[in-house]
Amino acid sequence: MKIEPREEKRTEKGRAIIATNG
Repeated sequence: MKIEPREEKRTEKGRAIIATNG
């Protein structure tokens, strides 16, 4: 999953969750 710069702020907290789901 690629994280777009505009989603970067929203993904900042969910980054760990996405990394685990990824």
